[in-house]
Amino acid sequence: MRTVVFIFAFLFIASHVVSNTIYTRCDGNWNDPTIWQGGIVPTTGDNIYIINNVRITANLYLNSNYLNLSTGHEICGPFALTVSSASNAVINGVAKFSTVTINGSMTVNGTLVTTGIITVGGSLLVNGMVGDGAWNGVCSPLSNSCFPPIAGFTASDTVICMGDCINFYDNSTNLPTNWVWQFNGSSTAVSNSQNPQNICYPNAGNYNVQLIASNAQGSDTIIGQQLITVKSKSQSTLFPVFCQSYSSPSADHVWTHSGIYFDTIPNTIGCDSIITINLTILNSNSAINETACIRYIAPSGNYIWTTSGIYLDTIPNTMGCDSIITIDLTVLNCECLFIPNAFSPNEDGINDYFIPISNCLYLEYDLRIFSRWGEEIFNTQDANKSWNGMYKNNKLPIGTYVYRIKYKMKDMETSEIKYGFISLIR
Repeated sequence: MRTVVFIFAFLFIASHVVSNTIYTRCDGNWNDPTIWQGGIVPTTGDNIYIINNVRITANLYLNSNYLNLSTGHEICGPFALTVSSASNAVINGVAKFSTVTINGSMTVNGTLVTTGIITVGGSLLVNGMVGDGAWNGVCSPLSNSCFPPIAGFTASDTVICMGDCINFYDNSTNLPTNWVWQFNGSSTAVSNSQNPQNICYPNAGNYNVQLIASNAQGSDTIIGQQLITVKSKSQSTLFPVFCQSYSSPSADHVWTHSGIYFDTIPNTIGCDSIITINLTILNSNSAINETACIRYIAPSGNYIWTTSGIYLDTIPNTMGCDSIITIDLTVLNCECLFIPNAFSPNEDGINDYFIPISNCLYLEYDLRIFSRWGEEIFNTQDANKSWNGMYKNNKLPIGTYVYRIKYKMKDMETSEIKYGFISLIR
């Protein structure tokens, strides 16, 4: 069961002597004189023709009135409508009220809906649709102003970097229906959207923005002089050469391999600086497997290892960077004689001399060393005598030399001759 509550606060149409025929001239509120032709709000006895969209801002009481709502238009508001016994209403468009009380007559050729009830004490002729409780309380937007627009707009940003984009928002008053935007310097020179989005600026500079907002009453223009400032982005290329790794200028990246990379950092004016980095890494790290008898001399000449294991050696490469060599070494006690493959006569007390090593007894011993051109530069028949890398009291250069050793040890039936290479490292 519905309870009908009557609210006695109505927008009465005031009484006057002479009846007039009054038309609306634009969208707006009922009690706004500017929406009515002649600038007069309808009163008692007037013939009212609504040919625009009208909002109701208080309860409406028709007193000896004829009201005609034209097709395609709306009268709307969350208030009550009362049609007096001497009034007649014709609804060709859409009427939306909280409640409707009909003591006179009403013809609905369009739509009449309410959030509450419709009470009929007079005459209601329905050729269209009537629904009490069928309205959700939402009025359609007003679209036809009585005045020309006053143009205005805002922007999501006014200082950007090259290639960035801006959103623009119309805030013109008096219901404009058309918009013409001009964006100097933008990749979108002209737009007719109310709120243009993603207007992008590819080049640095200061640019104007113009908006012409118009409706049926006229137009207005606003120009934002030099409104948009576009700052430049810098681009550069670096060619760094590093040994093991390289940290990018932004410190956001660390690279350990040669290649072309990109880094982004803010420049002095706040825009991104794009840096192309053509990087060269001179890392010559390597791993080798070695098998040696009795002992092994590291490639750098700085270490001598006599047991199997994994070892690291460091030597400068040709570009001045450290070369890290991982050596998987197997040391065998394979025979009595061990001949080193390198020595470093730099007087640092480490591996300064070349001498074959044996834990067996020599019965015969003859060691000779030759340059790469075949010149004999050292010989000895004393197994305890070593070579210091000198020839005729001069230090020989870094390089590879050839040895020949003829020897015979206990339990050997005949002499043996061995040839090999020695690396002289300083």
